[in-house]
Amino acid sequence: MPKDKDNPWNELNPYNEGQLIYGRNQITTKIVDAIYSNLQTVLYGKTGIGKTSLLQAGCFPELRKLHFFPIVIRLGIIEGSSDYVDTVISIIRKAAGECIPGKKPPFHIKTVGNGLFTDNRLCQFLYSTQFVDDEDTPYIPVLIFDQFEEFLNNKKIFTAAVDFVKELYILLDNTISIPTGYLEYSNYRLVFAIREDYLYCLEDIIDHYNLDELRYNRYRITALTDKQAQSVIEKTFRNSIEDISSDDLKTISNIIIPTAKGQNDYADIRTPILSLLGSLIYKQLVAGYNLDSIDTRSTNIELYLYYDDIMSEPKIPLEVRWFLEQKLITVDGRRDSMDYQSALLTNQINEEQIDYLVNEKKILRVVDAGSGERRLEFSHDTICRALKPVIEIRDSFYQKGNDLFYSGSSNEKMIAETVRYFSYAVDLGHYEAKIKLFNLYEENANGVDQDQRYKASNSKKSRLIHLLNGDELSITSKRKDDSRYDVFLCYSRRDIAVATSLQRQLQSFGCRVWFDINESLTGEDFANVMKEAINNTRILLFIGSANSYLSSWTYKELMYAIEKGKIIYPVFIDHTPIPVQIEFLLCNLNWYDYWNKEQKKELFHDLQNRISDNYSIDENSGVESLKIIINDYTIEMVRVEGGLFTMGATLQQGGENPDERIVHDVRLDSYYIAKVPVTQELWEKVMGRKTNSRFRNKLLGKIDDSYMNRPVESVSWKDCITFIKCLNALTGREFRLPTEAEWEYAAKGGVKGRFNGYKYSGGNNLNNVAWISENSGGRTHEVAKKQPNELGIYDMSGNVWEWCSDWYAPYPDYLVTNPRGPKDGNKKVCRGGSWNDKGKDCRISRREARDPLTKNAYIGFRLVL
Repeated sequence: MPKDKDNPWNELNPYNEGQLIYGRNQITTKIVDAIYSNLQTVLYGKTGIGKTSLLQAGCFPELRKLHFFPIVIRLGIIEGSSDYVDTVISIIRKAAGECIPGKKPPFHIKTVGNGLFTDNRLCQFLYSTQFVDDEDTPYIPVLIFDQFEEFLNNKKIFTAAVDFVKELYILLDNTISIPTGYLEYSNYRLVFAIREDYLYCLEDIIDHYNLDELRYNRYRITALTDKQAQSVIEKTFRNSIEDISSDDLKTISNIIIPTAKGQNDYADIRTPILSLLGSLIYKQLVAGYNLDSIDTRSTNIELYLYYDDIMSEPKIPLEVRWFLEQKLITVDGRRDSMDYQSALLTNQINEEQIDYLVNEKKILRVVDAGSGERRLEFSHDTICRALKPVIEIRDSFYQKGNDLFYSGSSNEKMIAETVRYFSYAVDLGHYEAKIKLFNLYEENANGVDQDQRYKASNSKKSRLIHLLNGDELSITSKRKDDSRYDVFLCYSRRDIAVATSLQRQLQSFGCRVWFDINESLTGEDFANVMKEAINNTRILLFIGSANSYLSSWTYKELMYAIEKGKIIYPVFIDHTPIPVQIEFLLCNLNWYDYWNKEQKKELFHDLQNRISDNYSIDENSGVESLKIIINDYTIEMVRVEGGLFTMGATLQQGGENPDERIVHDVRLDSYYIAKVPVTQELWEKVMGRKTNSRFRNKLLGKIDDSYMNRPVESVSWKDCITFIKCLNALTGREFRLPTEAEWEYAAKGGVKGRFNGYKYSGGNNLNNVAWISENSGGRTHEVAKKQPNELGIYDMSGNVWEWCSDWYAPYPDYLVTNPRGPKDGNKKVCRGGSWNDKGKDCRISRREARDPLTKNAYIGFRLVL
């Protein structure tokens, strides 16, 4: 039984001073030492690893023991401030005058010195102000600019933010002479806490305004290790539940830790999720549940269901939920804030509801940056990250329903589909869909009865899980070397002629096909045979037709294959509209037209690649790759799953090039791209001759061991085309240069990188992912020596620019599918930056236009298949 009724876990809220925080002693000591020893410290780390908790609950008590007093300042949530220096000074004065029981008494403020010695008002204030306690012991203020990325990344106040950072910089470079009579020591410490993926915001200001001091004294806050997380879990539960056994603690750790990682064994543990899961398990144990009955799903689904349970309560109408998700989440999936009074003036949420969600449910919080302005926001970015993909799913359902709603069609099937799409969107919290669905119910539209039966026979939670899993249907599966078959043909017996033809074509290139033509088995016997066959097959090829859509067996086979995580290829052989249930199951897959020669050729090529002995899947990342060997050299091609993405200089990318700033949507089919740029070794093996590399010539024949593994350079666009023709002749493959869209999508990590918004390929810390002018030593470097991106692709930022196939031209301002660029032009596109460029030229969206005959030591290329 619990020792007290208070839940020891803080769920999604950060831990505050006075609360116990476990597993962080060592890192707390290092941070406190860094603050003690340096005027400024930059603390950075990934979102969701507990930076705020570590500071408030871990560092603050230790800092007070050393006669510092920490002041949290969040400038990013102060709107409309005309003077941030005055704002910070008023925050310091307010913090000094506050009494925090058990932590600090109010300080007495003493003014020392006489007269004005500098135009920098913050410097003047800090060197002429002393903070002492009742015993006249001086305390040094530690100005902690928490979540500093909010301030630097706000376009509305960017100019003011830069000016303020310049003022802070003067406190660090010691260029001001402090006259006698003022404090003889630096009466301050500056701490900048910033998300790692937005560190580039600070870097850009440093580069542009030469603020080099801000490069130093940086400390990366890492995530909890498995061992530390286990210690946190065990200590927290031991302190809150009597007589809990060591075996139970291990079981709880085995439930929480993998779910808190959310991706794979090598992913970071997200401490808010760990705290939330700890809280959920604690509540279930207190309620009398057995550990064996506790269910876990993927992290985002677990978090979303937790959020949905709260938002589905009777006292929280749908319009409140709609308001929060529209106003408090940014387009890139981070939390935003809103003035408290402005929120009330919308009439979509009231004070009682805010109080309930803040104090009872802790899903929201009201913050005060010290200026007296109260702002409303979600309690953690982790909530917004879980909500963003769900919002995208529900918007797609709403759009499909809306298109049908306004089509004017009276077709019964179309109306039924409209009801279903709106119903899905409402289940996921779409307010406008609810209004339109209500109108359809009022009109007693066709499909309403079906929808009511569907809801009556499925709980809200099961429907949500179905919807969320439906969008994330895996179209990849780890290859099983012992699979008996490569392809399972799922078809209606009425389509036996087409199925037989497909079987023969697949077998012609060595594909092992499971193809049932035995009509003697029925019922349970046939079901068992079908299950065994699918279990022993890697790929299910679904033949879509008017016949198969009506067949209960093809639907069962398809559902079973999805449940088992099989690779699915849908092929249609007639133009019968795809039923909504099939379309929903396969909503993120590309269909192939069997009668279209190009699509059929692409289908067979892809299947050939996937059944090749050289095809594999990385067990850690789940990324598929294809290895092609030529003259003892292995070319590894990474599969990029097709999808929709935003191309161009988004908010995170920045960029001054007008052509780059035309942000637009692009839809791509799947393709393979080389893991690394073409190397000197591969060039020589294919072409039988050396390049005119600047670095080879400089070495005067004394080639070091690394040279052959460096990217080829000093090759023109025309040279690349010649190389590819020779390579295709040697391999029988169809290699080519990437299109500009394919290059950018792969650099962003494809589907796997869609929520990261990194500025460079693989992350926002440029030194970790790229060879650039600051770290290259004036030369190219071996490929794959820096950190890869989400798809395991290396060197897409820095090392060498990479030729693309497109002629250079301005972007369109509308959605395009598989763009190839204009038919002709004067210059070709280069992407990615080089060893000779600064960070701004290595952004993912950066474009260069070069004459196709250009040869220099900065440009190479990469292959696509």
